[in-house]
Amino acid sequence: MPPNRRLPQEQQQVIAAARKLQQLLRGARLQQLLQQPPPAFLTAQQQQLLASCCDSLQGLHEALQEAQASLAAAAAAAAAAGQQLLSSLLQLQAAHNAALVMQWALQRPELLQVKHMETCGIADETVTDVWASAHNTLRALLTVLLAASGSEAARLVMGVTQQLQQPGLLDRLSLALGQSAQQQEQQQQQQQQQQPVAPVDINLFTCLGELLNLLLNVWSLVIATPLYLQSAAPPAAAAAAAAAALTLVHVALPLLHQLQRCGAPLAAASAAETGFDSSDVTRAQKGFQTLQTTAGQLLQFLSEVLLVCRQELSKEVLMQMMGIFGDPLVMELLLQRLAAQTMLLHQLRRAHWQQQQQQQQHQADQDNSSSSSSSSTQLPGRTAGQQPIPAFHQHPDMLQLLPGGQAYLDIAAADAEDAIGNNTNAAAAAAAAAAAASSLVKAGWYAVMLLCSVSTSRQHQSLDSNAPVLSDATLLLLLELQLLAAWAFRQQQQQQQQSAALADHQDSTAAAAVLNINQSLLALLRAAIQARGSSLPPELLQQHGLLLLQALAAPMQLLMISTGNLKAHLTSAAAENGALDEQLFALRAAAAGMTPLPGSELGTMPTGQLPALAAAHPEAYCALIDCCLRSPLLKAEHTLIATQLLQYAVAALLSCEAALANTAAVAGLASALSSLTKRAVQFTNAAAQAAQDVWAAAAEVKEADGADGALTAANFPAVVASRVMPDLPPAVLDTAASYSVSSSSSSSQAVASTAFLVVLHARSLLQLADAMEAAGPQLLFESWASEGANNMLAWGFEAGKQFFYSTILRPQGQQQQHTVDGQWRLWQLTVLKGVAPLLIVLQLLGVVPPPPSSTAAAAELPLTAPAASAAPLAAVSSRSHGTSGSSSSSSSNQQAKWGHLLRLPLINAQWAAVAAAFVDKWGSFDWSTLEEQLFSCCASEAETARQVYQDALQLCRVLTAAAPLTVVCNNPSCETLAGVSEAAASCKACSSCGCRYCSVECQRADWRRHKQACRCMVAAGMTCG
Repeated sequence: MPPNRRLPQEQQQVIAAARKLQQLLRGARLQQLLQQPPPAFLTAQQQQLLASCCDSLQGLHEALQEAQASLAAAAAAAAAAGQQLLSSLLQLQAAHNAALVMQWALQRPELLQVKHMETCGIADETVTDVWASAHNTLRALLTVLLAASGSEAARLVMGVTQQLQQPGLLDRLSLALGQSAQQQEQQQQQQQQQQPVAPVDINLFTCLGELLNLLLNVWSLVIATPLYLQSAAPPAAAAAAAAAALTLVHVALPLLHQLQRCGAPLAAASAAETGFDSSDVTRAQKGFQTLQTTAGQLLQFLSEVLLVCRQELSKEVLMQMMGIFGDPLVMELLLQRLAAQTMLLHQLRRAHWQQQQQQQQHQADQDNSSSSSSSSTQLPGRTAGQQPIPAFHQHPDMLQLLPGGQAYLDIAAADAEDAIGNNTNAAAAAAAAAAAASSLVKAGWYAVMLLCSVSTSRQHQSLDSNAPVLSDATLLLLLELQLLAAWAFRQQQQQQQQSAALADHQDSTAAAAVLNINQSLLALLRAAIQARGSSLPPELLQQHGLLLLQALAAPMQLLMISTGNLKAHLTSAAAENGALDEQLFALRAAAAGMTPLPGSELGTMPTGQLPALAAAHPEAYCALIDCCLRSPLLKAEHTLIATQLLQYAVAALLSCEAALANTAAVAGLASALSSLTKRAVQFTNAAAQAAQDVWAAAAEVKEADGADGALTAANFPAVVASRVMPDLPPAVLDTAASYSVSSSSSSSQAVASTAFLVVLHARSLLQLADAMEAAGPQLLFESWASEGANNMLAWGFEAGKQFFYSTILRPQGQQQQHTVDGQWRLWQLTVLKGVAPLLIVLQLLGVVPPPPSSTAAAAELPLTAPAASAAPLAAVSSRSHGTSGSSSSSSSNQQAKWGHLLRLPLINAQWAAVAAAFVDKWGSFDWSTLEEQLFSCCASEAETARQVYQDALQLCRVLTAAAPLTVVCNNPSCETLAGVSEAAASCKACSSCGCRYCSVECQRADWRRHKQACRCMVAAGMTCG
């Protein structure tokens, strides 16, 4: 007979069994028995009563199982039929009656011999048997309930929950879990003290856990109902459903508390202590983690309700729901599951790398099978993406926060072994990628719920500064997870093999997970620093500063390198919630704290450990700033902090000869400086192009949200004029001057690196000056006059509120200079103050022809050089040019990266002539009088100063054309900000001289300017190296 015809008959069987149980429990003798705790020894009459009860419960259980099978086969009709059946069972008090029997048996848990019952079966005559029958019946009923859906499901779940509450089963279940944990702890203490050990049936916890797991699942149905009603029902229905969800969460919370208390004794249990098979212990421990996962799902739905239905909830309901996340044990549960997911991702990544190594070894063996020297074959080293990520989930301090420590992670790892696999075929790789994607999504939800917990606790000022969630161990765990999430995100992009619709959904979910993890990291970092009242400990930054920099950069780099739907989802989600806006603020807070220097201007932050971080990890430090500057999400008001942080890298590299000899570090700094210049030029051009619209809009919505951002964008020329110039010229002058008096043992690479940075900065000054010329004096003046244009510098926290320390730029100079012409002349002075030290350095390095004689040096140099440059400049010139010096010096400069810049006058005659003409024209000019002459009432003096400005920029223009560069795009007009860094984007090499471009189009556009320098390089037999 077809399933849909059998279904009514099976429903009748279930209803008949439920009615029989109801009638039995109305009997006076059975009611009298159930009103007292179970006796240790049953009379014959009591055994007979229990046998009847057991028969009825088993009959209902079997009928429910048959009905469940039929409902599953009924397909489309299953939901309506199942709901009809459940409604009938509610009327017959089926859940209440089974709960009544079960709670009666749980009053004496020591009488329950669960292991014996599981081995021998139900015998119908003991307390254990009747408990097991009630337990099985409730499990079957809840399983049928899980198939329900929609608002009707919520009504049924609430009805079943009330019937479980009425006889006190939920309270009894909570007590039983607590007693189980307490007994296990006592047993372990007795074992340690070598006392007689009382047996504890760990299988009771397993059975209770199975029932609780079903309860948490059906409760999750109700909590998720507002999400389904949000688009299909009026707001009032969603609000009502949310209120019902709140009721269930309050019912579930005591059970979650007891569950968490069971964690430590369960994880520490051993077969020897419990007296049961190790499989029983393992089953209980796995059951505990399954329960935690299900509880996490319930909390996940609750967090989604908070996000989606926030507007429909009353303030009281909203505060109560948020308060649940502030519960310490809930926070503990989320942190433990986050650690488990981090461990799984770490294992998956390690297995993936090992698989790649095996494949490379296999390929190497095949390639060398015909060679007798195959034993000397070496595998390729790890790439940057394959560098090991520290396993902070196994840090001793983190293990202290997990129930059972390493045992907790071992159990979670055992569950994931099948997903990791040991095979090397494509199916195994796809399975591993799917497992990584799943773990990434779960970790993202745990992270966002942990973020909700921390935010709620801080809001209520209930988060202790010593809370585990604010510990160094938790921060390190989040750093590890951030890097693992980036790896899993890249894996998903490489392994998408499903349909386009499914892939699109996975893209959206993965992007959300990455952003959630990053937001949680930043929130925990902010909360920890605020709680400490200082930055992270110096020793922590010394040991793990590199990881901090890499973790903060990882999501930004994903944004820049991702493609297709992944990039679209990541960009839109990050733009919507500002998830990637504050990486540099997090770096400053971690290394320098959130408290301005005492007595300083608002927003003037201490340096803290920033110089040490920049010196210890210059490549990673600059890479973070670089990718933040290139982000399409960068706001104008966030540019100034990048400028300030970059200054520490400038100082770190230019103060150390060994650092300058590190070409990778120098390239990283150059790349970040170039990105800063490009971004400053872009914002300046945008302000010029949209000046009128921006100012008009800002005036109309001055008090509206976003007005500050518009004003700051319009204010950007003032930012360029006063701040977007890292303090490179004076620092590089000190460095070059020290080389002029040092011995011949100075690193030729350090000298060449110095020349490279000087030429790059001369180009940057030229680019900024050209952009400002295009903007014009009027826009520069108006940008100073803007009110409310805040440039954010650091996180702040005061009186329970978060904010940003910021600075408002004021017009420069004296009051009489606060005019259009006055501010423009001050801008020209700013440019010349940047050019002047560069000219000294170029002379010291021999790139600009030296003065006619050393006695005239003081007069001919644009500004007074440091004392270190008092040595004869002829020696510097001889060493730098290499023509009158030894051949070894020339060879050394040629071999050094960027060494061609030190020989520029010999390579390019046009540059040599222009530089010589500039020295002849302005060699005797007193540069210390620049400001006086720029503002002189004498027309000739003012014109002379302006001519110096024009000629200095023209010299920089010729130098930029004559000195082809690597690392950055050689086209000074390039506006491209693609890629994670300028260096990464500039991957197209000129086939003749070796300079770099970001694209063929950029190279073609620059050829007319570049061809003269290129031909000179070829004629000299040199490349950019």
